[in-house]
Amino acid sequence: TSSALLPPSSLSPSMFARTVQRLSNAGLNKVPSHILSSPPTQVTTLPNGLRVVTQVVPSETATVGVYVNSGSAYEDAKDNGVAHFLEHMIFKGTKTRTQQSIELDVENLGGTLNAYTTREQTAYFTKVFKGDQKFAIELLGDIVQNATLDQKNIERERYTILREKEEIERNKTESISDYLHSIAFQTSPLGRTILGTEENIKTISRESLENYVKKHYTADRIVVAAAGAVDHQQVVEEVSKNFQNIASAQGKVVLARPADNFTGSLVTVSDTTSDDVHISIGYKGASWDNPDFLTLLLIQNIIGHFDASSGLGQNSSSRLAELVATEHLAESFNTTFISYLNTGITGVNLKTNYHHTEDLVCEVLSEYVRIGHSVSEGEVQRAKKRLLAASLAYLEGNGNTADHIGRQVLNLGRYISPAELFLRIQDITVADVRSVARQYFTDTEVAVAAIGNCHLFPDYNLIRGWTFWNRL
Repeated sequence: TSSALLPPSSLSPSMFARTVQRLSNAGLNKVPSHILSSPPTQVTTLPNGLRVVTQVVPSETATVGVYVNSGSAYEDAKDNGVAHFLEHMIFKGTKTRTQQSIELDVENLGGTLNAYTTREQTAYFTKVFKGDQKFAIELLGDIVQNATLDQKNIERERYTILREKEEIERNKTESISDYLHSIAFQTSPLGRTILGTEENIKTISRESLENYVKKHYTADRIVVAAAGAVDHQQVVEEVSKNFQNIASAQGKVVLARPADNFTGSLVTVSDTTSDDVHISIGYKGASWDNPDFLTLLLIQNIIGHFDASSGLGQNSSSRLAELVATEHLAESFNTTFISYLNTGITGVNLKTNYHHTEDLVCEVLSEYVRIGHSVSEGEVQRAKKRLLAASLAYLEGNGNTADHIGRQVLNLGRYISPAELFLRIQDITVADVRSVARQYFTDTEVAVAAIGNCHLFPDYNLIRGWTFWNRL
């Protein structure tokens, strides 16, 4: 059960002890009462290794989700796209339900049913009214364990996924992330797209889908999360009954992933039909259990965001936003922060006119370097408040809460309570921020992807040089 303060695997016992001591010294009396009174979260591990996590939130609805360690990072080149294809197929019918009956059952209860696939996780979730959690769990258990994977449906979904792939490739804002991953993780499955290649989508077979389920949909790789109007013990009982055919990992061998090495590099995709350039800058970031996770997230808050249409840039607390607005260097920018099992990628996405690409990229990299040497106390304190406010605001809906607790237990093996989060954020000092920024952003490899009018884009040697701290 519970949200006890357990050490992330990356912290040594001595490091963890010092962290606990600092948090204890801060004193729970310094935590605001509304944070201390956050709903409790309970975790139960079933005999087969499947974990159940719940958070009771006063509500008239409940969200139940199934979270699986399954995504493109666990595929090889010839099977790339299988996890995403399976997500499409899972709702197409089971041994006892047709696709139509699944949709009607959910709609008749006023509920919703959805799913998503990332590079490391697949999630299936439903939102229902209070009192319908039993139906939600039974339905999710059925589709996850008993999907028929009918050949006719497989052929229909090929067309749907190919159209989805075309739409993503036409959308520069979305496709820029795939280009960045492809160069940052050149020797890792993380560098492949979630949807897979066109050739793979056209050839994925029922056998491929069934083999993927057998290999990856084991109890130790699955978390069932529920939030809202739920009862923990009832959820545990229903999951035990409706997920009993999920195989335990005992005796199964899952092949290890190749190392997720980060490679500094540059890719430009020319499109001279407009003057715009979409740019994505990425540094090696933090894994889920990295002790630098929150400090890096805080740095991203210091970098901030900017949109020329808002008119707030020159008055922003973000120094980069103020500079970009004053010098008219970009139409917009926002930070990115993605964590994986063994690594991460953190940086900035930007949209600008091709005349400004060199100045803009230089200023972004220089700002990260500046933070490592001269970030101020005021900047850090403002970023702490923004980070905490954003984190708590995200948890206001039970849909977000279920997703949050499910992914935390799946990736960390535990839940981080709002009180612990508050104390950890408050514990970050200016010295911590400078030290982490120097480690990750000064004199380091950086991956850069650009789509658009790139004929004035700076070369990689110049970009790499802008990660140095040069003071005249």
